Amino acid sequence: MPTAPVASYAFLTPLQVGSLRADNRAEKNAPMTSKRTPKTANVTLRLDAALVRELRVVAAEEGVSLSALLTDRLEILVRERKGYEQARRRALARLEKGFDLHWTPGSRDELHER
Repeated sequence: MPTAPVASYAFLTPLQVGSLRADNRAEKNAPMTSKRTPKTANVTLRLDAALVRELRVVAAEEGVSLSALLTDRLEILVRERKGYEQARRRALARLEKGFDLHWTPGSRDELHER
């Protein structure tokens, strides 16, 4: 796990920065285990100020942070999209295979009788 650049530590005291760097060194030397925490990445979004105000209200009503609210909604979006794509592939595969209706056509004359 690469350490973050020093510029990102600007809001921390020198003691906190040293502690973070020591944690990163210890993490690099730690044995790999099957229990791994999911990795996260910071993303910068440019949103309208009015939208951000409304999102903060929604987040407060749900008792979560704005980041947690957005993460939850984006995860739902991705999960729904994956589900749709899987269902679409299954349906197309069934159509290509076809269905056996156990029907045999009669003779031409039987089909055209009125």
